[in-house]
Amino acid sequence: MKPTRHICLFLLFVFALTAAAQDEPKHSQDWFLRASERMNLRQPGSQPFHLRVKFHANAGEELLAPDEKSQFITGDGSYDEIWLAPDTWRREVTLADYHAVEVEANGVRKMQASSDYEPSRVLMLLRHLIAPIPSNLAEKGSNMAQNWQIDHVTAGDTQLVRLSKVMMSDSRITLKDSWYFLPTGELTMSNATGMTTIWSGVTSFAGKTVPLKMTLKAGERELLTAVTAIDSAGQMNNAAWDLPGNAAEPGMTLHIVNTADVHRPSPDEAMREIGGYAASQPSASLFIAAGVLDRTGTYREIEVLQATDPSYAANILARIRVSRSKPATLNKSPCQYSPVWQFLFEHH
Repeated sequence: MKPTRHICLFLLFVFALTAAAQDEPKHSQDWFLRASERMNLRQPGSQPFHLRVKFHANAGEELLAPDEKSQFITGDGSYDEIWLAPDTWRREVTLADYHAVEVEANGVRKMQASSDYEPSRVLMLLRHLIAPIPSNLAEKGSNMAQNWQIDHVTAGDTQLVRLSKVMMSDSRITLKDSWYFLPTGELTMSNATGMTTIWSGVTSFAGKTVPLKMTLKAGERELLTAVTAIDSAGQMNNAAWDLPGNAAEPGMTLHIVNTADVHRPSPDEAMREIGGYAASQPSASLFIAAGVLDRTGTYREIEVLQATDPSYAANILARIRVSRSKPATLNKSPCQYSPVWQFLFEHH
């Protein structure tokens, strides 16, 4: 190869990198908005689709006493969604003994479920499947989506753009959330509120980005793995769209689209337990836990996601499991709520 050809190829490479850099958003909220729009299959005017998901749910770290049994509903599960329009869709999910079907059609939303309690791993799956970018980051003008540090990092041979932000810190511990994107804008990974989510095997459907695999982890422990497949919506038997019974109550749903509409109990009894116990601790401690507050005000499937002191965390989880609260509500209807408790205590 002649030297002039080397120079030409090098210049083309530089120009390509420069063009890619110029296309990159300068503000953090634009990274979140772009990824959310590209991954949102359910916008008005979007192409109808049929989504199939096979997933496996593992138990969380409950830090149980020797005589306590795990509350987690685990095993292989499936999720099936047919979406025709924002007001015409059908969702069906199975995990262990839990089975539910939710349909919105002809101006009415109905739901049938084998239990009033929806397993935490189903809630977790749908939250990351339907809205990979949380609403408080994906909305235009969101304060939460602004002022993230943007830098470039590598993972093996892959170039990534990392958005990071300090969520809390003291003299010894700093807790950051981080989101990772390809330079072209596709979301690949997040570390947020003690949980790592990885999206991989990306494909395209009707101009939208669809990850074919999703993995949720707390540290090195896998909480959930999911494999997806998507194609165009085909013909369905009309009976599949006609569930018997009356319209479902607002709080009886597999997935709450806007969690800002949820009225959370105040004060949260779990928060009271955490705060009271933390005051007695002699040193700094990081504690992140998650769970479900069910429609009766009972805390279920409580797990620790990150903790500097496991014995300290075990005492907090034990207190949460036996505490009771008012249920969360959606339009005054009791609903399931998935709280995350994130605290950094420092005692002097």
